[in-house]
Amino acid sequence: GVQGALQTIKDIETQKQVLLDYQDFLATVKELSRAYQENKENIDKIDLILPTKEDIPNLIVQVESLVFEQGLILDKLEVATPTGETGGTISSEDVRAKKETSAAKYETLIIGLSFTGDYSALKNFLKATEENMRLIDIDSIGISPESEESGIFKFDLSLKTYYKK
Repeated sequence: GVQGALQTIKDIETQKQVLLDYQDFLATVKELSRAYQENKENIDKIDLILPTKEDIPNLIVQVESLVFEQGLILDKLEVATPTGETGGTISSEDVRAKKETSAAKYETLIIGLSFTGDYSALKNFLKATEENMRLIDIDSIGISPESEESGIFKFDLSLKTYYKK
């Protein structure tokens, strides 16, 4: 009867609306996919700047190459967490830094570095570190002469780098 016909028309309208909603959804997914592909290079760069994991082996290779490219002689390279999980001591500053990084959704790695070379090689190392793709902060630098007249120094540095939780 008429009631059944009206119900059928209502069902068709509902299915039509579901189909239109689905088409809108597909269009949105295609747009998001296109936007992702356009920005993939930038997203990949962000992953290099702030990786999604510690990636300590790759970090060690990067830092070693920064040292060797400047003609410096590497004496020591250690990587630890601010809480001293892989060695080191915990200061109140470390605890405060840990709280700040927890809120910021990233973790910190401390790189202890000693190398020998001249002052201009240190300056070149600092510039190369600044220009390196992975974010590395120089926390402290200690300098002591190897010998009085040679112009060769021993440098002790503390660096910080970060990764996403």
